[in-house]
Amino acid sequence: MLKKLVAVALISVQWLCFGSSMLDHKIESEHFQLFYTETDASIAPSLFQKAEQTYAACSKDFQYSFDKPIDLFIYPSVEAYHLARNMEDAPDWVVAHADSQTIHIVSPSNPGPCHTKKSLKMLLQLEVVESFLFKQFGNESLPRWLLFGTAAAKGGYFIKTFKPRVPSLEELETSDTTEFAKVSGFQWSYLFVSYIEENYGWDKLLQVLANYKKFEEIMGISPKALYQQWLDTAAS
Repeated sequence: MLKKLVAVALISVQWLCFGSSMLDHKIESEHFQLFYTETDASIAPSLFQKAEQTYAACSKDFQYSFDKPIDLFIYPSVEAYHLARNMEDAPDWVVAHADSQTIHIVSPSNPGPCHTKKSLKMLLQLEVVESFLFKQFGNESLPRWLLFGTAAAKGGYFIKTFKPRVPSLEELETSDTTEFAKVSGFQWSYLFVSYIEENYGWDKLLQVLANYKKFEEIMGISPKALYQQWLDTAAS
């Protein structure tokens, strides 16, 4: 037992000190550089293929291509992910992050207590879409519901279990990820953005993503009024 605790402590120190440099295996293309450990050697090629497939779909939908490869880091455990990203106190459901340059995600082979192998593969697709959004549109002017809702809808990521209380649009605009998750923001945003695309079209949604400040001019309705319209339609 003592030897096991010492081994775990040693591994934790290594991840805390060396972070993503511990991911010493690599697969690369013109779109991605995927870094992983020997532990994930068997699953890495399929994850790389999944990322490339999602890239191809996004490139077509967004009419946009990466100017340089995204670094994609696959961590062997939730603990390794948290330690490498200096998030030791993060809850176990926090397993991925994307920005315009990188994607970090826990391996589907070891998803932890809050996810499954299937959900993490789906989450990888969402993170690739997020990278497209960050690179093409930036994230400073986009409300959280639009950013994550579009990523989830295009990435096909939807968790069916969520809190039945309908959050206000203001709650879905919070910059606090934890508060966003508490109101099932990911799920409600997915549904709202899907409604917009189905009823107003993908081209309109692209225009809004490119210039959110002109939302009302583009859509002919304010975000708040459109949100209420969706809720009224869903309730009828």
